[in-house]
Amino acid sequence: MTNRRGSQNIFRVGNLMLDRERREAYLGDELLSLTYQEFEVLSTLLTQQNIVISHTAICRAIWGRAGQQEIKRLGVVISNLRRKLGTLSPYTIETVRSRGYGIVLGESSLMSSSDPIGVHDWHSHRYAHDWMERQDDDARVYLRHITHLLPFDPDDAIRVLDIGAGYGALTRHILDAFPHSTVVVHDYSEPMLREARMYLSGASDAVTFVRGDLMEGDWKKDITGEFDAVVSTIAIHNVRHHDRIRSVYQDVFGMVAKGGCFFNTDYVHSAGERVKQARDHQLLMEHRYHLRQATGVWHPLADVATKVGTVGTPPPPKGEREPASLQDHLGWMTEAGFDHVECFWHDGRRALMGAFRD
Repeated sequence: MTNRRGSQNIFRVGNLMLDRERREAYLGDELLSLTYQEFEVLSTLLTQQNIVISHTAICRAIWGRAGQQEIKRLGVVISNLRRKLGTLSPYTIETVRSRGYGIVLGESSLMSSSDPIGVHDWHSHRYAHDWMERQDDDARVYLRHITHLLPFDPDDAIRVLDIGAGYGALTRHILDAFPHSTVVVHDYSEPMLREARMYLSGASDAVTFVRGDLMEGDWKKDITGEFDAVVSTIAIHNVRHHDRIRSVYQDVFGMVAKGGCFFNTDYVHSAGERVKQARDHQLLMEHRYHLRQATGVWHPLADVATKVGTVGTPPPPKGEREPASLQDHLGWMTEAGFDHVECFWHDGRRALMGAFRD
């Protein structure tokens, strides 16, 4: 299957790819045998993913009119498409009686559980929306950091995978900085993917949405091809288990093209008590410095600690597993096969890590 990145004639949903210029459609690696009418109907549905299109609108787009004969013919075409797209995942052709049809995100049998230790309820639309509202300015800073670290010219037609993309904030930054890029938006949460569709609605030609559970070994089964860059922000730690994170890194290495890169911002913990003490001391010294700037007086550290309270790295919330250390993450990336790994930013609680293939 040829993948011409950046082409406005290529549409993807899950494991389905349709090339309007070549008039070809692939389900996974299998070339579909479609009639002219089947191809045109499928193409029409793919231009407006997750939206129900009226019978009359589809008929007029295909046959130029929308009488009873055309609407009946459309029903036959949809029935044939459903049969030929029997293994389409995780999308489906949905019928809304008396209204029309749409390619929409379906439910996945892999999505029966929430966060493995019950900290987040990613299947709740209200929870997903509230989580979005809580994102702070710090998050926007490291989203920009990742985008500017991507080692490509802004005019390059790069292909990017955003793992655990949430509502698509990082994807939006990448599309703005690299206007010819295409991004596969991956997430575990169906409510988050719906939010991402709305947030990225103006870039539908450049974005594909894929649902997958990082807790499962086949989380990437609907993601095809290699990527110039794989990115992730505050997501992979949600699998909790260190062995699972290590395995995800191994999967990622196999998806990064030669010359490509992987950037991940995630929670980390200090490797050892001495390192933690040093970071806590640094924070106190920073507060002492700012007090000196404001008052003209150097305060004893004990007084500074009393004024600002606990300034060290907070412990994980109740029920959380201790995050892996920065050294663990960099070691797992090296073990996966990356040629160069580095920490580009670290605030004691979160780190922006990068890995590169020669």
